[in-house]
Order: sequence, then structure tokens, then C-alpha cells
Amino acid sequence: MGRRSTILLGAILTGISCFPLFLAINSGDPPLIILAFTFVVGSLQLGYGPMSASFAERYNTRTRYSGSGLSYQFFSLIQGLIILLVVSPLVSEFGTLSVWPYVALTGVAISLISVVFSLLVPETKNANLMKN
Repeated sequence: MGRRSTILLGAILTGISCFPLFLAINSGDPPLIILAFTFVVGSLQLGYGPMSASFAERYNTRTRYSGSGLSYQFFSLIQGLIILLVVSPLVSEFGTLSVWPYVALTGVAISLISVVFSLLVPETKNANLMKN
């Protein structure tokens, strides 16, 4: 299993788990909440685990460290801006208790974006990384 397929699996599982997570939280059942959070965190880690290696492999050896660092920070900035620009106004408009479907939908949308871009990036599983 290559890095891309692992990232894809993590993004898909995270997207699938967004609504069940909030439903578990709203149930108030502690074991169910713990189970839901465990599944979500595990799904996220499937994507984050190989992400640093995947970012580094996109650059030649002279720019690998800077390129992967900038890619990771840019990705974090975009994700943070999406949350800030989408979720914050929703919380202001609907309140914290009734906004959860929109927050879950935002998580699904971010997961779908991750799936699309992961499919666009070529797999580097057996690539020669010593070129350039």
C-alpha cells in the first residue's frame, strides 16, 4: 500500500465519520463519544502519517526540506482559513448547539477536497528519489 492510497483511505474514513462523530457527541453517551473520537483520530492519522513523506517526495533533493515545509504550512493555512471563514460565521448565525450539521458538512467537504487532490498527485511508491 503506497502513501497516496493510505492518505486516500484516511480522507475517505474521516469524511465518513464526520456526521457520526457529532451524533455521538449529541447523544451524551461517554463510551460512544470515546469510540467515535477514537475512530476519527485514527482516520486522521492514516492521512497525516504518510503526508510528510509524500510532501518531501514532491521535490528534488536540493529543495526537499524547504519545499515540504512550505507545502505543509501552506496546507495548514488553507485548512485553517476554511474553518475560520466557514464555521465561525455559522456559529455566529445559528449558535453552537444547532450548527453541528454545518460543521460536519464542512469536514466532509474538506475530506472530499483531500480525496480529489490525492487522486491528482502521482504515486511515488517506487519512484527514483535521487534524480535532480
